[in-house]
Amino acid sequence: MSQGGDGGGEEAASGTADGAHSFAGEGGSSSLMDLIRQRQGTSGSTQILDLSYAHLEVFPTEIEFLRDVLEKLTMSHNSIRTLPLQLNMFTSLRYLNIRANSIKTFPAVLCHLASLEILDMSRNKISRFPDDFGSLINLRVLSISKNRIDTIPLYVGDMINLQFLKIEMNPIVFPPPQIVEFSGEGMGEWLSRLKAYLVLHQSK
Repeated sequence: MSQGGDGGGEEAASGTADGAHSFAGEGGSSSLMDLIRQRQGTSGSTQILDLSYAHLEVFPTEIEFLRDVLEKLTMSHNSIRTLPLQLNMFTSLRYLNIRANSIKTFPAVLCHLASLEILDMSRNKISRFPDDFGSLINLRVLSISKNRIDTIPLYVGDMINLQFLKIEMNPIVFPPPQIVEFSGEGMGEWLSRLKAYLVLHQSK
């Protein structure tokens, strides 16, 4: 899986007394809003925002002005612990990268991002999937490696558009290792085998 947006962004950050964010870059002190505008851009016709390595501890509500147009959001390598319900206002979001943060509970708001196609949540501390995650019918790519997941939900078998799944380095006990582990086949064949196993067990 391509880990887009993980490079760059070495600005030093510090919190101010009133809870606002301040950043020190090459041009001196600037606000979080300035950083957002610096990191905002386009790739072709796609609206993107890269806030990786931005020393964020909370989701930046300052980006709400992009909620109708933002399609690709990267916030990897920060210290974010959760995602707010306001994220469901980002109705055009297709790509979300929040790898290498401090998330322990799978954010329920992600289940409402119907447009989401690519999700990278690897290198967090998540222990289980939410019940409604299977409602993301447009999801094609999911990376949740290097977490604390022990069970792959049965509904993953019904996620017909899911084509790429990274789950290595989790303490998975279900499905069993002979199903979860690669045995030399390609991603498509392995994922089809995993889905078939999950569908079979839905009726048990």
